[in-house]
Amino acid sequence: MLTPSNKNSPGYKITLNGRDITPKLSPLIELEIVEYNGSTADTLSITLADTEGLAFPPLGGELTAAIGWHGDSLQYKGAFTIDEVSHSGSPAVLKLHARSADLVAGLPGKKSRSWQRISLEKLVAHIAADHGLQYKISPRLAAINLVSPQQTNESDLHFLNRFAHVHDAIATVKNGVLLFLKKAEAKTASGVSLPPVVVQQTQGNRWFYRQTERNTFTGVRARWHSKELGAYKYEQAGEDERATLLPGTFDNAEAAYQAAFAELERLQRGQAVLNLYLALGKPEAAPESPLEAKGHHAAISGQAWVITRTSHRISPQGYTTEIEAETRP
Repeated sequence: MLTPSNKNSPGYKITLNGRDITPKLSPLIELEIVEYNGSTADTLSITLADTEGLAFPPLGGELTAAIGWHGDSLQYKGAFTIDEVSHSGSPAVLKLHARSADLVAGLPGKKSRSWQRISLEKLVAHIAADHGLQYKISPRLAAINLVSPQQTNESDLHFLNRFAHVHDAIATVKNGVLLFLKKAEAKTASGVSLPPVVVQQTQGNRWFYRQTERNTFTGVRARWHSKELGAYKYEQAGEDERATLLPGTFDNAEAAYQAAFAELERLQRGQAVLNLYLALGKPEAAPESPLEAKGHHAAISGQAWVITRTSHRISPQGYTTEIEAETRP
C-alpha cells in the first residue's frame, strides 16, 4: 500500500496480526522506525489523529512495517510487538509503540550448563536449535575454539553476548534468525560485502561530524596460562609501543590473541562519528551497512564509515532519515 500517487510521496505498508491496516492509518501524524545495531530492540511508533474513535489495537499484537517511496519497492523493516498504546487530547491523538518482535520474545529461560572444547559456530548452532531458529555467524568467528564455556543462571542471549563482547561482535535475533556477526564488518553472515548507502552532500542534507581522541593505545596484550610450563604467557595484537593489557586470564594462546585482536579493532573503531539528516529518506539505510558520504570535507568523505543507528520518519511533510555512523578500522 502506497500513500498519494506521485514519485516524491512516501510509501508504507503496515499489517496487524497479518492483516493490512494501512488504509486505516489516516490521518497519519507520524510513523517512525528506529533501528539499532547490537542487541537493542528496534522500535516502531505510529501517531494518528483520532477523528473517528479508532479501535485500540491489542497489547502484544504483531505489527510489520515496510517503507519507501511511491513507485519503488518498499523496504521491509521487520516485525514489532505492541507494548504501549496511549490516547491523549484535545485534539484526540492515538499513539502506538512497538518493539522488535524477535527481541521481545528473546531467547527465554535462564539456564546453567557447560560445554567442553566446542567451536563458537557449534555453540551458536546448538542454542539456535534449542529455540527452533536458523542461525548465521561471521566466517571470521565460526572456527574460534572455546575450551570450557560455562553458562550460569542466565538467558541464552545474555550468555552469547558475553562472547560477543570479547570478540567485538553482535549477538541478536532478527527476522527469526539468530545472528552472531562481527561488528562493523559491513558484510552478510556468508561473507558477502553489503552494498554501501551513498549520501550526496549536494542533496540538501544537514550533517554533524565529530572526531575525538578516545585512546592513545597502539596495541593490545592478553594473558593466558600455560599448563605445560606452569606460567603465564602473553599474546599481542598491534604495536608494542603503547599497548594496553586486557583484564583476566585466557585459556590458551589462540583465545588470548583473538581477544586482543578484537579489542584492538574496537579501539580503532569510532575514532570519529557522523550524523546525517536527510531531507529525502533512504529506506535502504540500516545499521551495519557501509556508508559513503560524498561531497563533504575531505576528513569526512575520505573516511570509511559504518552505520550504527537510523531513524526513519514519515509524516504529511514527507519522509526523512537520520543516520548515525562511526569510522571503520
